Amino acid sequence: MSRKFGAGNRRKEWRALNRLLETYGTGRKTRILVTYLSVSATLGLVAAARSLTTGTYPEISELLLLALLGFAGHHIQVALPQGTFISLCDPLALAALWCFGLPSALLVLVPGSLALFFTKKKALLNCLFNAGQFSLSAIGAASAVSLLRRVPGLADGPGSVFSVAAMSLVFDAVNNGLVAGAVALDQELPWRDAFLRMWYTDRKNSLVFLHFVNMTGALLTFYMGEAGALFVAAGILALWAQLQFEREFARKAHEAQTDGLTGLLNVRYLDNWMGSEFTRLAKRDQTCSLVFVDVDGLKQVNDTYGHDAGDALLVHLAGILRTVTRAEDRVVRYGGDEFVLICLKADQQDAVRIGQRVLDAVKRQPLVHEGRTLTYGLSIGVASFPKHSAYGQDLVRMADKAMYLAKKQGGNIVFTADSL
Repeated sequence: MSRKFGAGNRRKEWRALNRLLETYGTGRKTRILVTYLSVSATLGLVAAARSLTTGTYPEISELLLLALLGFAGHHIQVALPQGTFISLCDPLALAALWCFGLPSALLVLVPGSLALFFTKKKALLNCLFNAGQFSLSAIGAASAVSLLRRVPGLADGPGSVFSVAAMSLVFDAVNNGLVAGAVALDQELPWRDAFLRMWYTDRKNSLVFLHFVNMTGALLTFYMGEAGALFVAAGILALWAQLQFEREFARKAHEAQTDGLTGLLNVRYLDNWMGSEFTRLAKRDQTCSLVFVDVDGLKQVNDTYGHDAGDALLVHLAGILRTVTRAEDRVVRYGGDEFVLICLKADQQDAVRIGQRVLDAVKRQPLVHEGRTLTYGLSIGVASFPKHSAYGQDLVRMADKAMYLAKKQGGNIVFTADSL
């Protein structure tokens, strides 16, 4: 009883800790991480409060618009294909900073960060840290703007583009530098490695675009006022909607070319591959091979143990085929108990070796289903381009015929189209 009670208390403590703090690394330096987050949050929020109480503000309509868009911006992130994100609040905050001053930028950044504790159930300390981190980033960017505006020619006109770019870079560098400190502690990494990974390595394909969006937001708002801020918000929302549509389209296309039982590619994918990729590699005279795999004994398994056992066998074999093939190969479920391996840049000898690896793996990894070892074999045929045919469908037929020759010889062997 006492042990169960103690375990329950520990679970409650962990739940409480998770509601306070989110960690994504080893978790061994939790106290140091809590201290770092707390100090950063305190410094940032105290500085933000001081600026908010002493600064000047734009008209109430502009202020409310920026605050509302900033709140929405914390909840709308555009996931780019490169794996990075654009947050609507970043360009809006920099627009507010450039056009109206630091207090307006803080109203875009801070309330939305704190609201995530309620709206997305983020951990409290992480929300406080994010608010402090954004505050310190905005203060750093504001300091850069203040210095640059003292330089003749950089406050307005073409020179303002340089100032806006510097403002965006400083904001981004301070922001990522503070987050890198938390990541370095959480994952036990050197700060420099964490910073370079976050600031450049993970975003190198989209870094210029991110800063372009930030600069566009600031300059459009400066020259167009409220309409500029709305235009930036509308543009990011349009980008978000377009990417959502493309992802949904890609998901449906993937489902249409995926076998429901095994999760492998299906014959529709093979047909499309023949009409597109195979045509291109044939024009470039790139070698490839097809390995046709047929299961021997599936009907007996179905008759003896039921179709659930047969399905389990196919799923088991699909896992083996994924494991033994190379990263560039494609595994297709061609029919009920038939599979085709598309082996790119593989000649006949390479394909035979892949087929033999499949046979060896099946022997090493027997399938035990509901306490019974299910016995089955494989017959494998190989046909290669350009050796056996210059046409994709002919290669499939020749690999199929080579597989039947292997089956006639008793199975568990690899035959090539040379034997036809």
